[in-house]
Amino acid sequence: MNWYRFSQTWQSFTPRQRELPFMYSPGLNRKAIPFVNRDVMDERDDHIDLNLYHVTTNLSGVLKSGKLMSRKELGVVGLGGGERNEASHLVSTTYDYNRALMIYHGIKDVCKIVNGLISASHIVKNMEYVSYNFWENDEVEDVLLEYIPKEIVESIFNGEKDIVEIDKFIKSPEQKYRFFQLLEEASVEEELSSDETYESSVVGFTGDFQSMKAINPSQVAILQLAARKGAWSDQVIYEKELRFKPTDLFVIRYFQP
Repeated sequence: MNWYRFSQTWQSFTPRQRELPFMYSPGLNRKAIPFVNRDVMDERDDHIDLNLYHVTTNLSGVLKSGKLMSRKELGVVGLGGGERNEASHLVSTTYDYNRALMIYHGIKDVCKIVNGLISASHIVKNMEYVSYNFWENDEVEDVLLEYIPKEIVESIFNGEKDIVEIDKFIKSPEQKYRFFQLLEEASVEEELSSDETYESSVVGFTGDFQSMKAINPSQVAILQLAARKGAWSDQVIYEKELRFKPTDLFVIRYFQP
């Protein structure tokens, strides 16, 4: 990912144009600091601004209602939560803008995948760039073997064939999306088993194909939030995440890089 481009995009915002009707209240925190346990965070996170961000796929709905809703309230399985739809009654936020950018652009890329605009080989190249030890991960090889003959997979790993060979076997948008999900799962398995990683390099898309296809890319946005002082929250270090009850969050502004 081109983080320099992302940072330049951030600096080019005119926040006034994207401010929402919001009056600051002494009962709200615009920073994540009161909710974050710094003792369990990595020292590499010292640079983080510790604002609160949430990526929505329904910007117009948020602007109309003026509030956020949990997956349980919406009656859908969202991007996260895994197979068990974990913490469906809560809203996930991140205290790292770069993580929010990663989620935002990840959703945009998935919209392209489910609409057949990205090839399987392009998916691999993206994952290779962001994932930890991608080509040393046995789980990645297992994923490829689900779709591609063993001799071709071995040739790819040996450098004898180009990764574009997989486009002959993974063609439909449904296949590509499932392939992408499996590569994400493989990356997570590798990261959780390693002592060298401290944060997730993937978003974690658990929504089904039809749910992802229904997303309108123009409705994807990064929301900056404020949280009610003293609100209960649950911190997930690996994903740089804080989970709140929907009623404890308020939208300040939104960004669409």
